[in-house]
Amino acid sequence: MAVVEQKRSLLVAVAKLKNSCPRTANSLGKSLRTKQEKVKEAIEVFKLNVEAYPESFNVYDSLGEAYMVNGDKDLAIQTIRSQ
Repeated sequence: MAVVEQKRSLLVAVAKLKNSCPRTANSLGKSLRTKQEKVKEAIEVFKLNVEAYPESFNVYDSLGEAYMVNGDKDLAIQTIRSQ
């Protein structure tokens, strides 16, 4: 589990260092969710985006939508309301 957390922290740090915008990861997540039907992978991308850009409402909205598509209605509502 520690390795997973280290990778997550590294990915968040890289996203911030590259000064990418939240839309970049959001686009990747939406592509995974809609075009490739990889909802679980999209959720992980959206979670990283929330960690990297907690001030952006859009990243919470996208994560909530992915939870909804995955059938997690309560988690979707909780995520969107958390922002």
